[in-house]
Amino acid sequence: MSTEERISAGNTLVVHGVASIKIFEGKASILGCPIVLRRRVLVRPERAVPIYGETDLKLEITRGEESRLERYDCDTIPDNWAKVSDELIGGYRKVMVVGKSDSGKSSFSCYLANYALLHGREVQLFDMDPGQANIGPPTTVSYANVSAPLYDPFTLYVEDAAHVGYTSPSHGVPQCINAVRDLVTRATIRSSVDFSVVDSDGWVEGIEAERYKIEFARVCGMDAAVLIGVPPNSPLMGKLRELNIEVLQVDKPGALSLRGIDARRHLRSMGYRKYLKGARVRTLTISWIRIDSLTASPEASAQDYLRNIYCQMKQSPSPQNLWEASANSANKDVGLLSYAYDETGSFEGIGLVENIDLKRGYIRIFTPIKANIASLVLGCMILGKDGVEVYCER
Repeated sequence: MSTEERISAGNTLVVHGVASIKIFEGKASILGCPIVLRRRVLVRPERAVPIYGETDLKLEITRGEESRLERYDCDTIPDNWAKVSDELIGGYRKVMVVGKSDSGKSSFSCYLANYALLHGREVQLFDMDPGQANIGPPTTVSYANVSAPLYDPFTLYVEDAAHVGYTSPSHGVPQCINAVRDLVTRATIRSSVDFSVVDSDGWVEGIEAERYKIEFARVCGMDAAVLIGVPPNSPLMGKLRELNIEVLQVDKPGALSLRGIDARRHLRSMGYRKYLKGARVRTLTISWIRIDSLTASPEASAQDYLRNIYCQMKQSPSPQNLWEASANSANKDVGLLSYAYDETGSFEGIGLVENIDLKRGYIRIFTPIKANIASLVLGCMILGKDGVEVYCER
């Protein structure tokens, strides 16, 4: 369904996906990103974009069945976003954005990256939320160099990534800290970009979450942190300041897209599909690559590790097990989500390991990677080739 819409100057139209937007008249922006006339803007499922009319606007919107529009007679971006962003780009290099899920932290991260870029800074955007990955594949942490203003980090392609293996750092704190450390170290060595925006995950409540965030900030070498939706009396603020990190706060945006578990899973499926696009089955010689596993002891063979996870999946007593949903779907092909690296330790991409045969010395993997794979880390999630999460070992 296509409709013609108009927005008055100073007002905002929030478009919930799936939708396609094309502006024919006027000047508009999304999270500080100027929108080019007649260039199509796509809104993903379970996402929303706030179109702000800097002048009167005329636009065409093509919407899916579940898409909807919300009108606001104001700018939904809080006034203090620009003020805080101006302060940050004036004297800081690494800025961590902290907030609960659906608090607007990813929107502010995008806004800050745009603000810095439009004010002459070179910008890297780090996506450190393995469960709601916008840049790299889900279950990883990643970053991308930002060369032009953006309205959705999903349009970026990963510069480098590191595997976590889980969709939340609470499921594997050591793995997540190690991944963050490896990624930041490689980024520092390879790039001279002078301003980094670090979009963290939404785990902020409780002592363990606070400890994790403090270690996260220390490992990343943060010199500033922006809190959004975090209470002013949170112990996290004092602990960050003890690390000599400047702490600032911004308000939540006027329009938020709240997502449940199913919506988050749907978004992750899109992320997996993005990084499995063009995949085919490759047969690799085991003796030519290093194979590690996320949770098994060093003594366990890769073949036994794979078999054990499949065995656990089939024996899971939960009636909500996603294996049942996958078994009833049109695409029944599944594999063990795994992570490939090159000789230098750089992230090459993901793949689904279908079989490991130690006797014959091969491993069969469904992956779009064409380059040489020097090392492969076997994860703990069974994933469908359609991007559906089937089972995850805990």
